[in-house]
Amino acid sequence: MFFAAAVFGMLAGLDNFQVGSAIGALPLRRAQLLQLAAAFSGFEILSATSGVVLGHAAVAWISPVAAAAPVLLILCGGAVLLRGVQGEGQPPAGTLLTLPPLLSLDNLTAGVGFGVSGGPLAAGLVIGAMGGVMSCLGLFAGVKLRRFLPQRLATLPGAWLCLLAVRLWVTK
Repeated sequence: MFFAAAVFGMLAGLDNFQVGSAIGALPLRRAQLLQLAAAFSGFEILSATSGVVLGHAAVAWISPVAAAAPVLLILCGGAVLLRGVQGEGQPPAGTLLTLPPLLSLDNLTAGVGFGVSGGPLAAGLVIGAMGGVMSCLGLFAGVKLRRFLPQRLATLPGAWLCLLAVRLWVTK
């Protein structure tokens, strides 16, 4: 059960890795980066373990909220794009902090699946931890990627977030 939870957590965390790499490419201060890493990890773990606890009853209210994630991601990407075009590297305050709870909704759903099938609470912890690790890997990979981006390409992370939102929208 734990191996399946780890693999599932890694696969569910791929979207977090992609978003994290785009965010990490922004010129964020180290404190902001660590705050985002903690937020991503915390929400991933909390949502997966909550899903296991809530079980099948949560499915009815998760689906409509999860459908809003691509819309909010494209709004965040648009804000980053706009700031890049205006020559400001930093996105508006608080914009990026909306992403961790939204991107953790898939872990809530995964936890519900494990909970319905009788999986232990530890499975939720494993799924959440893997999602958090994938988020952090993406954030710090984006920091490394930023070294290779010319300053005039400050809009690239915003464009990448918008493309990810469109991909999420199309594949849902």
